[in-house]
Amino acid sequence: ASAKAMKDVQWTDVIPLKDILKSFPGLAITDAEWEELRHGRSIDGTCPSEQPFFAWHDDLPVAVLEANRKATGRLKPRKVL
Repeated sequence: ASAKAMKDVQWTDVIPLKDILKSFPGLAITDAEWEELRHGRSIDGTCPSEQPFFAWHDDLPVAVLEANRKATGRLKPRKVL
């Protein structure tokens, strides 16, 4: 895709965020895990990457996760989307 002036952009030119993020490390989460994360609580799990990665729920990116350094085997939300 090439750059366009804002006045020339159409909705068909916009790439959904979920399509862009699918190539990054991620982890599918359950309904219960999503409920914990959306309230800022950590969940059980290990990092698939040394860098923060995306939590996916219902085929959507819902949070950026990282290892909880205070609790081994736990993942904490760095940012809930």
